[in-house]
Amino acid sequence: MSLLGDAVSLPLALRGVNNMWIGYLSTPLMGAGFLLGMASWQATEVERLAVRLAVPAYLVVWTGLVLFTEDVKGFSRFAMPLHSLIILAVAIWTLMRRGLDPMQGGLLRTDWFWIVGGVALYGAATATFEPVAAGLMTSRPDLVIAALNLKQGLYLVAFLAMTWGMLCPVKPFGASSSSPRSA
Repeated sequence: MSLLGDAVSLPLALRGVNNMWIGYLSTPLMGAGFLLGMASWQATEVERLAVRLAVPAYLVVWTGLVLFTEDVKGFSRFAMPLHSLIILAVAIWTLMRRGLDPMQGGLLRTDWFWIVGGVALYGAATATFEPVAAGLMTSRPDLVIAALNLKQGLYLVAFLAMTWGMLCPVKPFGASSSSPRSA
């Protein structure tokens, strides 16, 4: 979703057309994907169900905030921070719960650690950027551009961590693998 959103945004930006609305369409889909992915790595069935049930609630709240509070021509003041904090909270919860399991062994060799760690970094990088950028865009666009460059750098590291996790070998069925269902 991120790549597709960027592919649509770039030509619009190059022509001077406002492309902020693309993030309002792609972000909730990406957030739902992150949540559904992290649901499978929860430690218990109750936690997996809770994260899966959070997805429709997240999408309803996102839609309500965008329709009734946001100016989609500018940076998000409400929907994006909520998105980021939800993603960050679930990622940190997953890291803590899975990281405390003694059966996990070396965390640096597990796919879930890198992927969820990357998702946490993604959430942290975005949590305050949008409302601060919305407030500073007219008075200090230089700071907004610097913060945007920093955010994009953190995104790069986050997506590289997720990619590294996807490249980690999955342990055979029955071993202490990344999926709690196969352990």
